[in-house]
Amino acid sequence: MKINQIILLTFLFISIEINAQQAYTGSFLLTFQSSSQDNNDFPMLWNIESAKEGGHMAMEIQDDMIKKGVSKRVLFDMKDSTWTMLMEFNKVKQGSRIHAADMFREKKKSKINIEAHSTNIKKLIDGYNCNKIIIDTDKYHSEIWVTDKIDFNLGKIYLLLSHCGMMNEYVRKGDWFLFETKKQMILEVTSKSKLTGDAYTLQITDIHPEEINPHFFETNGFRISDIPEGQNCGVVLKEE
Repeated sequence: MKINQIILLTFLFISIEINAQQAYTGSFLLTFQSSSQDNNDFPMLWNIESAKEGGHMAMEIQDDMIKKGVSKRVLFDMKDSTWTMLMEFNKVKQGSRIHAADMFREKKKSKINIEAHSTNIKKLIDGYNCNKIIIDTDKYHSEIWVTDKIDFNLGKIYLLLSHCGMMNEYVRKGDWFLFETKKQMILEVTSKSKLTGDAYTLQITDIHPEEINPHFFETNGFRISDIPEGQNCGVVLKEE
């Protein structure tokens, strides 16, 4: 084999290694816009750790209280299926933790008929080229925009958010998140109820790969109450 061919092959292997898609690490902002004026739609600022760092996910609700110094965060630990809701104001630090494995499994078991088809419609969202996919179920019509430049399962975190009553006011209904997107990330969703006509749009913006805020994952100094699984986040077992 000639030297030029060896150099070319080496360059190709290096390029493939560099461009290989990896699970997303970094931050992004999730926002809602609802057709119903009764809903309070607050942005959620997400930070995603790498698997090497532990693979935790953290979300802070960007509502009006944050301007007054009140921080409301949710930490997800995918290894033991727990999530912890933390509230911090001045020196007061309190939290509630629940093991969500059973609730998550029950929701995942739910069977719905999903009809999905890809389109040739493309759009640029926050610098990423996205393709449009149309999803129909018995109850909802949804249009999602996905990019294959990011590997992150947005539907999974949405499923986790919707399992507990403490987050109901922040999470919009629908069933688009049961549609599996492999090695892709959903950057925009428009979901409409076929029964009521109510609709909302979810958008992912301010995407910053490899950039996270370590403070989002801190629990030092918090008084955390453990909630028994299956109790709808309402009964305290113990405190630490």
